[in-house]
Amino acid sequence: MSITIKQAPELLMPVYNDIVHTVDSTNKAQCSFRYICDIYVESVFVERLKLFPDPNNSGYASFKVNRILEDYISYDLHNNLYGANIFSTNQNTTKKYYLRFGEEYDNSAQCDSGTTVYDNLTTTTNYYAFNAALQFREWLQWNPANYEMSGPTSKFLTTMPNQALIKLGSQLTFNFVNNVMVAKLLVLTYDQAGNVLGTYTYTNNFTTVSNSSDKILTVGVGPENLNNSTLLTGSQPVISAQVYYYTITLIDASGNHLGETKRIDIDKREYPFNTHRLWWLNRLGGFDSYHFDMKDNRKVDVNRTFYNKIIGNYRSGSPTNTWSYNVNNRGKSGLSVNANPSEILNSNWLTEEESIWFEELFTTLEVYKSDTNKVDSFCCFNYFQVIRSSTFYGVEIPVKEVYEEGDMFFIDFGLDNEFSYLTGQYEIETYQPGLITIIFGEDCVGIGSPVSCISLGEYCYNGSVYKLNFNSELEPYIIKSASYDQKIKYRKKNINYQIEVEPAHALNIQRN
Repeated sequence: MSITIKQAPELLMPVYNDIVHTVDSTNKAQCSFRYICDIYVESVFVERLKLFPDPNNSGYASFKVNRILEDYISYDLHNNLYGANIFSTNQNTTKKYYLRFGEEYDNSAQCDSGTTVYDNLTTTTNYYAFNAALQFREWLQWNPANYEMSGPTSKFLTTMPNQALIKLGSQLTFNFVNNVMVAKLLVLTYDQAGNVLGTYTYTNNFTTVSNSSDKILTVGVGPENLNNSTLLTGSQPVISAQVYYYTITLIDASGNHLGETKRIDIDKREYPFNTHRLWWLNRLGGFDSYHFDMKDNRKVDVNRTFYNKIIGNYRSGSPTNTWSYNVNNRGKSGLSVNANPSEILNSNWLTEEESIWFEELFTTLEVYKSDTNKVDSFCCFNYFQVIRSSTFYGVEIPVKEVYEEGDMFFIDFGLDNEFSYLTGQYEIETYQPGLITIIFGEDCVGIGSPVSCISLGEYCYNGSVYKLNFNSELEPYIIKSASYDQKIKYRKKNINYQIEVEPAHALNIQRN
C-alpha cells in the first residue's frame, strides 16, 4: 500500500482561500475504498476527513483543509506597540499544521468483510496558514516569497500606499513574514525640502522562528510608536516638529535592505474637529489604521416597546358600588428602551491610491476606533527664573490640550537653537489652562565656551509637546454604511469618504 502526494499548496497560505492537498493511492481500486486525511494543528489532532476517489480526476482525492483551519486562527491587534520592543510576535494570526494521509477499504475477495483502516501512511511537512483573505484574482498569483523579507522588493502585509498621511500622536503597525534575517528597523526622517534630518534604528528581538507566533511579526511604525520606543542608534525624538515625512525599512545586521521602503507623510493640517482613528483587519491579516478628522456627527436611535395596562378599579360605596379611575392613571406604558448610538465620520481629501486602499476598510468584519495622543505644537515660550530655597530655571509653554501636573512628557524645542540640547523627557511642574511649566533645575541654560547664561525672556522656535507612553483605548465598531465624493483638481483626483459606524454594543438597555 502506498499514498503519494500529487499536489500541495505553498508553505504559507491565506486561510480564507483554498488550501488543497491532492493524493493518490495504489489501492484506489479496492472495494469501498476511501482516502483518509488526519489534520494536526500545532501538533494536536483536530479532525479526520474521508473522501472517495474522484472518477473525473484519475481516482485522486483533493482535501480542502482551510475550512478546518479557520476555526483555530484569529487576529492580533497591537494598538500600543512601543517601549523596549517595537517588534512583536503574533499568537493568533498564524497556525502551523501538518497532515497524515491513509486509506480504508475492504480487502476481501467478495467485498463483504467490512473496511480496514490503514492510517498514517504518509505525513506532510509543516505548513503555515494565516489570517488572510485574498481576492479572486489575487489568490491565483499568491506567492509567499514576495512577502518573505529577503530583498528590497519584499512587501509588508499591507496595501497601504506610499505617502499616506498620519498625524503626530498616532500609532501605526505593519505585519511581515519573518525569515529570520530581519535584525533592525531603519527610519530616516526628512524636512520639507527633502533633506535628511536623522537616521535611527531599532532592534528586532524575534529573529528566530521557533513556533507559529514567530512566523508573522508586527512592527510599530507610527510617530507614537517610534517616539516612545528604545533606540539602537539615534536619539529621541525621532518624529519631531521639523519632520515632514519619514521612511521605514527592515534591514539585516549588515544594513542591507530586506524589504520595501515605505514613505509616510506627516499630516500637519490643523482641524477644529475631533480626530478619530479607525483600525481594521486588512486582507493580509494585519491591522491598518487611518484618521478621520473632519466634522463628525453623533446620533442616537431609540427603540421603545409599550404595553397597554388596564386602568381603573372597583370601588365600594353607598348608595352604589362603582368602577372608576383617576385622570392621571397611565394606560399605555413603557416596557423597555433600547438606545443605539452611531457616528458619521468624514475623512479629509484622499488620493486615489488611498481610496482604493480604503476598500478594505469597507469590506472588513473587524473594525476598532482608538483615541490618539494629542500633540501640542508651539512657536514661542518664556524662559524664566523661579525663586525657591535656591534659584531654579524653567520654561512656560503655551498649550491647547488639558494636562496633569506630575505626568511625564516629551518636550521638543526644535533644531539649531539655544534650547535644542534640552529636548527630552520632563515632568510637568504646574498646569493652568493654556500653559504648562517645566523646571530644568538649578543650572541656567548656557551656551558658549566658557559657558554663560542666556538671557531670560521669550524665545520663538518650532517645537512640540506630547505625552510619553500614551495608551490608546480600543472600542469595537460595526460599519453601517459608507459613501464618497470626489473632485478633480490640477489633473489629480481627490476623494473624500464618509463612513457611518456604530458600537458593537448597545448604549443602554433599560427595564426589559
